[in-house]
Amino acid sequence: AAIVGPYNWNGFFVGGSFGVLNGQLDMSYVPIPLAGFVPYANPRFAGALGGIQAGYDYQTGKWVFGVEANINATNAHGARPCQVTFLVTCEDNKDWIGTATARVGYAFWNRALFYGRAGVAYTNTSISAVCNGGAQPLTRITCPFSDSHSRAGWTAGIGTEFALTQNWT
Repeated sequence: AAIVGPYNWNGFFVGGSFGVLNGQLDMSYVPIPLAGFVPYANPRFAGALGGIQAGYDYQTGKWVFGVEANINATNAHGARPCQVTFLVTCEDNKDWIGTATARVGYAFWNRALFYGRAGVAYTNTSISAVCNGGAQPLTRITCPFSDSHSRAGWTAGIGTEFALTQNWT
């Protein structure tokens, strides 16, 4: 029988990804001085995503240190009635999302890597308010309203990776 040597995690890599983006956006706006109106909304969003990633890993002994960046396009969208009145719908759309992270891993077995990672996450978010049935003078919202911004935050997590061949994980 042939003896297989330990897997080497050193080197540059590129790849693709696909999946589902699911979350909730907390929106707040100027309070309205009418009883029962709360100045926030929290539409949930969901959609498909897919993109590319690239990075570099360095292995010393069983320890693996690396960096990775990715960018994904998405069609994630969500809407729900704003809490100022049921006549206004608050919407959230995501166009893209990405991360830039560092990771530290340990290769417990020949081809299995367990790791933790942390870094920056970034996205483009478009929010809007749609008035259902014309202008809403009591809400002080001019309809339709929309705004789009790129935003940054943080990401952290744990994971595992398994080497199928020398060039595929």
